[in-house]
Amino acid sequence: MNSGKGETVLLKRLHVRLPTYLMNYLEQEAKERRVSRREIVESALWSRYDPPQQIAKDAIIARRLTRIDKRISSLEKQEEIIAESLAMYIKMWLMVNDELPEEKRKLVSKKSIIRYESFLEAVARKVANGSSYVSKMADG
Repeated sequence: MNSGKGETVLLKRLHVRLPTYLMNYLEQEAKERRVSRREIVESALWSRYDPPQQIAKDAIIARRLTRIDKRISSLEKQEEIIAESLAMYIKMWLMVNDELPEEKRKLVSKKSIIRYESFLEAVARKVANGSSYVSKMADG
């Protein structure tokens, strides 16, 4: 057999048992591409063991992993900012929140519900617009 590079290649026989579903895939592909099953198997083995192709695949995987790592780092930074902001807010709330007499508590409670709903709407707008403070803090 000729390897396509001007050299003769000796062939050895290999008997392999494949699950029926793999054999069906192999036969279907051979039929569609109008090539032998041996050519498909040989091509698959070449792609697996050809060093330049493997190096290229490894480089693609490495780039993807690098992007994922950067995204995770960004998420960790954002989570740190959120946790710190929440801790600071709780500390400030505890510092300024005095016990109120019952008659004032009802009035404050009604106003706090209105302010809280306004706060939630503002957060929803920021997130929907993609202009959140957290993302700006994480980037900067």
